[in-house]
Amino acid sequence: MSRLGTSRNLTLTEELEKLEQSITLTLQEIDSNFSKAHRIVTSSILPIVEQYAKHSSDVWEGSKVVITMSRHPVYWTDVWHDSSGSNSSRPRPTSRSRATRKPRSRRRRRRK
Repeated sequence: MSRLGTSRNLTLTEELEKLEQSITLTLQEIDSNFSKAHRIVTSSILPIVEQYAKHSSDVWEGSKVVITMSRHPVYWTDVWHDSSGSNSSRPRPTSRSRATRKPRSRRRRRRK
């Protein structure tokens, strides 16, 4: 009986060793996968994201100029007038011409 008990204990010990080896191999595989993912992110993805950020910043800076100009229609009129090369004495429109103003109320005030 002592032999059966000893061989059974060895079998459990061997089984435990195999299980520990399996866990170790799985952890090594996980570590390898993390290492591979880190290498891909740092060598491939981050440079593209940084380049995208730079281009986005350039576009944003450029759009600020367009937004500013679109809020000032007189600027566009001046640019168009200057680029046309015409020396006409046509008056330049103001930022709020009569056509774009709100109509005045036609109500008369009551006299007291």
